[in-house]
Amino acid sequence: VERPLALALWASIQHTRHELPVQRVYSGRQIYSLLFPPHFHYENSKTQVRIQGGALVRGALCKVTLGATSGGIVHSMFLSHGPVRTAQFLSDAQRLVNRWLMHRGFSIRLADCQPSPETTEKVSATIRLAEQKVKRILGTDAVHFLPSDTLEETLSEISNRVLTNVGKVVHASLDSRTNALYQAVLCASKGNLINVAQLLGCIGQ
Repeated sequence: VERPLALALWASIQHTRHELPVQRVYSGRQIYSLLFPPHFHYENSKTQVRIQGGALVRGALCKVTLGATSGGIVHSMFLSHGPVRTAQFLSDAQRLVNRWLMHRGFSIRLADCQPSPETTEKVSATIRLAEQKVKRILGTDAVHFLPSDTLEETLSEISNRVLTNVGKVVHASLDSRTNALYQAVLCASKGNLINVAQLLGCIGQ
């Protein structure tokens, strides 16, 4: 973030006590750190997020750390700085994000939901393999002697495994830095990894 925009973002925050250092370019972590109290400390080993002395020094914030969960940033700030300062943080976080979205909007485009030709071929190969397994089972004489519930369970297991395998193919093809759909899922804003597999791969059974 260049200094003119950084100043505009800083001005949108009402309760900060941080000063914006004089430099030409700022990182996103520097800007978001303006929201934290100067002596706030937080660490989450699961998400690798670390806040030291009111500065976000490691990790990317997501719903796990910022959401209404026990052990999250909001919970920790409430315990260490009280309800008033926590409410100020939440209000300022919304102001900061709103101001940022005025500069750079976020939307999921059609291209984010379209797999590459290579990914499409890998998905098709995965589905064909499952279809071949089902045909082999149905083509044997032993299928006539299997209980219907056993047969259904076997075929269902193959079908369910297809979505799992397709998901692995799809996820490996996506770049979290450029694909907005994947970004929304990874930060736990909307959807989940199964939805991504269904959008870009196959629906399932």
